[in-house]
Order: sequence, then structure tokens, then C-alpha cells
Amino acid sequence: MLLGIRWGSLRTKIIVWSLVPAAIFLGAVALVAYIAYQQPAAALSSSPRYGGYLLVLLALGLVVPAIVVALGVRRLTRPISELIDAAGKVAGGDLGYTIDVETGDEIEELAGRFNLMSEQLQASYADLERKVAIRTRELEALNAIAAAVSQSLDLDEILKGAVDKTLEVMEIEAGGIYLLDERTHSLTIAAQRGLSPTFVAGVDQLQIGEGLSGQVVATGEPLVVKDLSADPRLTKMVLREEDLHSVAIVPLRSKGRILGTFFAMTYGLHEFTTQQVQLLSSIAHQIGIAVDSARLFQTERRHSEQSRVIAEV
Repeated sequence: MLLGIRWGSLRTKIIVWSLVPAAIFLGAVALVAYIAYQQPAAALSSSPRYGGYLLVLLALGLVVPAIVVALGVRRLTRPISELIDAAGKVAGGDLGYTIDVETGDEIEELAGRFNLMSEQLQASYADLERKVAIRTRELEALNAIAAAVSQSLDLDEILKGAVDKTLEVMEIEAGGIYLLDERTHSLTIAAQRGLSPTFVAGVDQLQIGEGLSGQVVATGEPLVVKDLSADPRLTKMVLREEDLHSVAIVPLRSKGRILGTFFAMTYGLHEFTTQQVQLLSSIAHQIGIAVDSARLFQTERRHSEQSRVIAEV
């Protein structure tokens, strides 16, 4: 920067491209005036050659500046036109479209910011598509589970189908459902997938407050553990022996009552997202309502059978 002027700036280029043609034209006029001054008037009038020279000089004084101006305008406006075309392509859906401008001035800086914006827009759109796809899959899972639990009153069938579908949608290896016996206050595994018989036997029959699922029943709040091997709340060593690492547990609810828990587990470290826990909670709520309905149906059927037997006696 010299005398407050940034020589590579767009403003400086405009000034230069404006002054150069003017300087050329003024130079040509000055040269013609100088020749005319040096030659006597009689010589100029008697020699057509001098008149031709003067006309050529005047013509050059007009043509050369015009060419310089045209080149300067083209050089200044071409990158701007490229920016306009690029903006049109992005507006037309070609996200991520970039341009290569090397002018060394504000237009190059503007092009760089445009490229950055275009790349960020493409990344944002891709992320939005991913989120929409995930949400769509989750809604499909909720609808599938809602349809499954509404088509049957067989509790075992409801729970097994819900576990299978949930783990499939969440892409989780293992999981299951504890149901709470309100008389004994114990939790029993009613359905599971991906767990060994030894593991199931080792974590079955929990009391409220015992183990992770027992704590969820006691508090009524979801629980997420990324690394079971390092969690001090772990009370069953079979969890470590099974080499399970991460778990998300949510309560089963219906009409304000906790009926058990729904848990999802992984054999590798897994970061359960807030969205995954919310999905698990939504599914658990539907399962809770289905469990309540199935138990009510079983109770009514048992009462009907008892009434029939009494009537026959």
C-alpha cells in the first residue's frame, strides 16, 4: 500500500484503466500539436504527407484508447459475469458449484466467499436430507409398531415384535423389555433379542432400584451409559462378561404408571443420540399402552372363564 492506495484493489484498477486511455489520447493530441508548431504553416499546407501523419496520429489517439477501454472493461466485468452465472446455477439447484477467479482484488475475495457459501449450502442440504431420511424411517417404525401392537392382544407376540422392529430401525444389536410385577415389585425380562441365555438369566428378576433398569423404574427417567465397564452403578457382573458396552434404557408407561423398561444395548461403544432416546421413549410409550390393553384383556377373559365355570356348577 502506497500513499493510501492498495495497488491490487478493484478501485485502483478502475482508476488505472480510466487514466491510461486518457493519457494516450492526450499524448496523441500533444504530439500533433507539437508537430504542427514545429512545422511552418506553408510547409503543412504544401505537403499532404504531413496532413496524413496528423490524421493518423489523431486516429491512433482515438482508436488505441478505445481498445484499451474495451480490454479493461472486459477484464473487470468477466469475473463479475462468472459470479452471476454461478449464483444462477446455485439458485437452480446445482448446490456446491464453485468458480475459479484469480484477479487479486475484491472480486477474487468475493468469489472465495461465494465458493465457501456454496460448499456450506451443499453440506447443509445433505445434512437436512440425512435428517429427513432418519426421521422418515423413525416414523415408519412408529407406525409399524403401532400397527403391530394394535393387531394382537397376545402379550408375548406384541413384545417380541416390538423389540425386533425397534432394534432393526435403530440398527442396534441387542435389546429387550422388562415387565414389572406390581405384587412382588420385581422386573422380569419378557422379551429380548441378541442376548445369550446366560446373560438373560444373570440379569433377570431385578428389584426396583436394583441394576440400571431397576433405577429407571425407581426414577421414571431414561438412562444412557456409554461404557458399562466403567460405570460404578453396575451391579451385575454378567454385563461385563457378556462384553456389552453401551446401553439406553427408557421406562414403559401407561396412564401414569410405570410398567417396566425397554433397553437397547451394543457390543461396541455407541453414543446414543438424544433423537435415538426420544424414539425409544416414543416406542416404549406405545408398548406400555399395548401391555396395559393386553393385561386388561387377559383379566377380562379370566373373569369370563371363572364366571362360566361358576355358572356351570
